[in-house]
Amino acid sequence: MSAQSVAGERTCPGERSAISRAICRTRQRNQYPKCLLCPHRSARVLESTAEDPKVSSSVFRTGGVLGRVPDEINEYVIRKVGLASAQFLRAESPSGSRLVVGCDARKNSRGFTRILSEGINSGGVDALNLGLAPPELLGFVLSRDGGAGAAFVGGGTYADNVSGVRLWRADGSPLAGGSGLEKVGMIARRLRTGRSRLPGQMSALDPVRDYVAHIEAFAGGVSPLKVLVDGGCGAGGGLVRSVFEKLPVEVAPVHFEED
Repeated sequence: MSAQSVAGERTCPGERSAISRAICRTRQRNQYPKCLLCPHRSARVLESTAEDPKVSSSVFRTGGVLGRVPDEINEYVIRKVGLASAQFLRAESPSGSRLVVGCDARKNSRGFTRILSEGINSGGVDALNLGLAPPELLGFVLSRDGGAGAAFVGGGTYADNVSGVRLWRADGSPLAGGSGLEKVGMIARRLRTGRSRLPGQMSALDPVRDYVAHIEAFAGGVSPLKVLVDGGCGAGGGLVRSVFEKLPVEVAPVHFEED
């Protein structure tokens, strides 16, 4: 439990109400997911935790979750990553009630984003879906509106048969191996993964107009420029056009179309 309150009571990570030591022990015996994040967890309980053979530890890499589709990354794995991310990030930031999510232009990314959001909801956290959007847009919304963190579905510069999830904390810092991602993996790989009694909700947002206004507020006086811009195979192309059409900037576009 993350903190000890009155005698004989503890507080579970991400929860406001105290629980008794008896409830604490029962949750550990029942493999309550948050126990993995708790300094009072029992080593014996952790050692006996069965792992899910459908979720490979190899997909939890240094910079994020990444693997081949469908052998390593599929709807089942993505859903468990969503649930685990929600539980971990909510435990780190109890006041955060939602994750901001978005994706790249790959054919499977929108579907994976929906599945990821379902997993996030199962973890008791709302999912705010920006749709096709570069990570910078997720960071803008997270910084402006707050939340428990952000998640981006995509495969970066890897081949079409590779996909995954990148995660950020509430303060916008990336969740990486050695700084928390391994704990998300620990939760996701559990054979028995608990669901929240109060599931979160899905909603959608198009923040492009607000983002453009934000850029104009500090870059409106820029001198005329010609800029070579990589649109991230479509993920950022539309956003870049919206931003620079308001500024004295000539854009030389590269990879602006969805691919």
